[in-house]
Amino acid sequence: MKEELVQPIPIHRYNGPNKPDMPEKCCKRKVPPLRVLASQVVSLSRARDLDHLFFQEITESPSGTPEYNGFNVSLARNQGHSTRPATTAVHTPLIDMTPSDPDTILSAMVEAQRLTN
Repeated sequence: MKEELVQPIPIHRYNGPNKPDMPEKCCKRKVPPLRVLASQVVSLSRARDLDHLFFQEITESPSGTPEYNGFNVSLARNQGHSTRPATTAVHTPLIDMTPSDPDTILSAMVEAQRLTN
C-alpha cells in the first residue's frame, strides 16, 4: 500500500454495572418457529451436498481441483449466479489494554459496529 491506513481507536469509557442482570426475556427457553427449523434443515442439506460434490471432484478429477473457494465460485458461475466484487479488509490497530476490562470490550464493540456499518 502506498499510504498507511492505521488510525488510533478511540477508547470509550464503560459506566454501567460490572455484572449486569440477565434480561428476563432471555431467561426463558423457546422452541424456534417451524420456518426457522425448516430453513436450517434445507441449509444443512445443501451444505452437505456441496461438500460431497467438492470431495467427489477432488478424488475423480485428474487435472486437480481448485481450492474450496475457487470451487464455489466456479459452481456459482455454472449455475448462473453473479459473483460479488472482492472486498478489502484492513486490520485495525491493537488496543493495548486488558482484554477483560469493560472499557476495552466497549471500545472494540464500538469499533466493530463502525466497521460493519
